[in-house]
Amino acid sequence: MKVQAQNVGIGTISPTIARIEVVGSADTSNTAAAFGTDGAGISFQSNFPTVGFNQYNKQNSGYGNYMFTGSAASIVLNSNTGILSLNVFNNEQFNGIPGVKYEAITVSKNVFNINSNGNFAIGKLAENNIGFLVGNTNNSGNSILRGTTFHSTFGYNDTYINGGKTGSKVIINDIPNGNIIVGGRTEVSDLYNVFGGVNSLSVSGAIAFTKRDEHDVCTGGLYNPGNSSYVNVKRTGCSNAQPFAIANGIVEGQLLIIQAEGNNGFTVYDQNNINLPGNTQMGGGDIMMLIWNGYFSKWEQVSYSNN
Repeated sequence: MKVQAQNVGIGTISPTIARIEVVGSADTSNTAAAFGTDGAGISFQSNFPTVGFNQYNKQNSGYGNYMFTGSAASIVLNSNTGILSLNVFNNEQFNGIPGVKYEAITVSKNVFNINSNGNFAIGKLAENNIGFLVGNTNNSGNSILRGTTFHSTFGYNDTYINGGKTGSKVIINDIPNGNIIVGGRTEVSDLYNVFGGVNSLSVSGAIAFTKRDEHDVCTGGLYNPGNSSYVNVKRTGCSNAQPFAIANGIVEGQLLIIQAEGNNGFTVYDQNNINLPGNTQMGGGDIMMLIWNGYFSKWEQVSYSNN
């Protein structure tokens, strides 16, 4: 031991970086210091810097050893990868029997990790390209996001996404031109494998298509539905022969509901990218439903109601 200018050094004759500086460790281990070793104490370990709770490293390998009977834990920094981890060594590995004093720890339960770019993971190692990661690949884990009354659960078998309380909304992909894909898809350009399985979407309750702004065939020009599925169409002053022209759909299977507004009718022609049984005069609340056929680049008529 060396005392220098009120600094205390153990294993060094020039303690300069702290009031108490310890260099080296006991035996062949990485454990530089331990406190409360008469019970479940705390240890400090070098190289992969570690703070052990009822844990120390005796053999400089593995998960270390129990300091005293009971459960244990450690906080470890991997100085090579920059990942900071919390590990718990609990009773499960000994069939319900607590860890034994000085016994080697053979099984670790990784609780959470933070990597050097700030990504955070619970239950597995943090990954560089995933900001927040929860759960393992085993069949025993669940991740729960708690709400005021109801919770969203991501489980091994089933996943439930719920609003937090009665009357709340679940809003998905609320961005301009955003798409929602249900089921398996092999690649972005694959138009014919969007939905996987026999029943890809089952709805219990009402389905509502949000109505976009009205379109005037006299002044609006080419109607571009974008990612919309419901439009009110009217004619204010021009000839009823003025066609209602529609831009191409943005995804295979897109639906478009056209509702005629007012008594001034307009015509939807069976031409260009619209495929109908024939030219159709619409007015006074008439409704037509079209579906986008990406293979033929056509809006195909699904139904028409003369109201």
